[in-house]
Amino acid sequence: MLVLLLGQIYNSVGDIFSFFSQKNIIYSVRLKNKCHLKKKLFQNKRHIRNSNTKNSTIIFQLFNSVQF
Repeated sequence: MLVLLLGQIYNSVGDIFSFFSQKNIIYSVRLKNKCHLKKKLFQNKRHIRNSNTKNSTIIFQLFNSVQF
């Protein structure tokens, strides 16, 4: 009886740990994506500032840079 109880406690603790580790992985991936998007947007802004083009092409560049 005691062995079964200990086994169940061990399993539940393991489940909790795996749950948190999955959450951490997802969160870190999200953070990386956010940083990547911010970098990309910044690069696009710099690119637009550097190039002396018409407004329509700037809007087109921005539209292309957004990924759906």
